[in-house]
Amino acid sequence: MAEQKNPQRFDNPTPGKEEYNAQVLKGQAQLSPTGKVDVQSGHNGNHHTITTVSGNQSTDEIKAQVEEARKQ
Repeated sequence: MAEQKNPQRFDNPTPGKEEYNAQVLKGQAQLSPTGKVDVQSGHNGNHHTITTVSGNQSTDEIKAQVEEARKQ
């Protein structure tokens, strides 16, 4: 059986709404078969995974984790 991969989601689907974006990522992770999503950043078709979040995390944790990952 092949290893399941985490779905990929953008880090900032709605610019300027970090709390809402964290809620979206949490919801997507909860719906994911793995319980997680790989958060991607980038533009112009040049995307890369910056962090992975879990549906078990709070929205505050997800928001802080994504913000920290963007600085790396």
